[in-house]
Amino acid sequence: MENAGLTTPTAIWLKERRWAPERLRNDYERRLLHAESRALICSHRDSDPDAFLWEDDKPTGSFYLGQVSYYLNGAETDLAARVPRLLAELNRVFREGPWPDPWLRQWRELWEELAIAQAGAYLDMKLREHHLEMKQGDGTRTALADALAAFSLGQLFNFIYRAAKDSAAYYQRGGVNNMQAANSTIGRISASADRARANGWEIKSFGMPWNLPFSAIAETFFSKVMWQADMMQVPLSAAQVPARAWAAEQPEVAPEPTVESPEPRATTDYLKHFVPGRTNEPMR
Repeated sequence: MENAGLTTPTAIWLKERRWAPERLRNDYERRLLHAESRALICSHRDSDPDAFLWEDDKPTGSFYLGQVSYYLNGAETDLAARVPRLLAELNRVFREGPWPDPWLRQWRELWEELAIAQAGAYLDMKLREHHLEMKQGDGTRTALADALAAFSLGQLFNFIYRAAKDSAAYYQRGGVNNMQAANSTIGRISASADRARANGWEIKSFGMPWNLPFSAIAETFFSKVMWQADMMQVPLSAAQVPARAWAAEQPEVAPEPTVESPEPRATTDYLKHFVPGRTNEPMR
């Protein structure tokens, strides 16, 4: 579908490389639809009919997030031609900058959201390995965010790994059910992070498991936007935007030359090589 200029519905991306973390997918898709550039993307009529809401055999104009295909708005009549243009411009900004102002305001929030989502996915995976299961809510996300305020995602994985293992041992000793043992994991993670923070311990950082890859959005953000070779080692508190994200300082504009000759021709010939408001460079 990408060859026709249409996106693949976000819900059917391969499990091995999802479009976005599952918990954030609908939220991110909704944000794109209601971004400052409101006409950036539109749902396409050639999407699967089940992606739309119907009434009396007629589409109502509403559709299901995750099920619909989008196309980029643009001047080109060929939808497929719009995608390379956008990708080329994005890659230029990734490489050279400067970032748009909203990126400079929002990158830290996005880093935290993606890191928490990845930590939550790792927590689910480790609990499943011990045949435990829990429903993650606001309390879980708050505890993970608190740990990430001082530790890298790789260090948080260390806390999660050990906490899940201890919860499994707690369940095996008896006296608690599966849910109670699983729910105790969050308290163990918070306690470990608090002790390490209070004592200034050096915590080993884990790597990303091969069977838990970043989503496409996370991979793009950390490697191409933030230029992080391995974000697993970097606490959010120590993260910095690349230097290229900032606009270069504008050089001072040279004052207009003082023309001593009273001849108007000399003044005209000299000034025509300058652009008002810019440095004294020849016009091209």
